[in-house]
Amino acid sequence: MARHPFEGGDELTPEAHPQPGPWIPLSSSRVDRARYDSGLTQVQVVFKDGTPWVYDGVPEDVWLAFRSSSSPGKDINNMLDGYPYWHGAFDSGD
Repeated sequence: MARHPFEGGDELTPEAHPQPGPWIPLSSSRVDRARYDSGLTQVQVVFKDGTPWVYDGVPEDVWLAFRSSSSPGKDINNMLDGYPYWHGAFDSGD
């Protein structure tokens, strides 16, 4: 179930600084583009309908596997839904 990052006492630590990478266009009928923020260890995804989502605490190797997936729309469920996620509030590159 989606939750907001600050529910349950989660807080940004002083060491956490946003360092978003470039948007990667994905070949998918469901997902438009995604990027990895190495400072926050987040995958930021924009779906085809323009909806932005954030997946938190994602290791870089999981991001690399997701972005090279042959079916990112399907693999988002397998690879990312196990991490805390919420409706995004970031610059989606439009």
